[in-house]
Amino acid sequence: NLSWDSLLSRDKKGLWWLSGSDLRTTKMETEVLARASHGHHKGKQSLGPDYIKMAAEQRMNTEIRRSVFVVLMSSEDYVDAFERLVGLGLKGSQEREIPWVLLHCCIQEAAYNPYYFHIAMSLIKQSKQHKLSFIFTISDKLKELSKLNARGIVN
Repeated sequence: NLSWDSLLSRDKKGLWWLSGSDLRTTKMETEVLARASHGHHKGKQSLGPDYIKMAAEQRMNTEIRRSVFVVLMSSEDYVDAFERLVGLGLKGSQEREIPWVLLHCCIQEAAYNPYYFHIAMSLIKQSKQHKLSFIFTISDKLKELSKLNARGIVN
């Protein structure tokens, strides 16, 4: 159950409206976000809050999705993005978030951007699990096709 102090502290993350949920993020989620935002840009400034704010605006509602989003938006090129995504060390169901975020970002672009294609192909070549995740995610997006605007359909 939730403690009274947890309910009163609004600045913490969590699903406070769900019974039994806790407002604290897990240690692993915090580490993944830290690796996404700081671990791979030695000698550069750390990421400002802009990427985190952008992730929130795009409804990236979990630490894993925010981490993947930050990697995609802050990488220098698709090779850097691929290496950083692999470097996040996601396992199992966490890896399935990568195609979801990647396709979401691709659909939001004003015009087709091959950056996302190259990242997807690199991931697919690396692992059969990534290939299956992309197949299922694309299948889900195709089911939602009627809800997308013209730009989203073209991308």
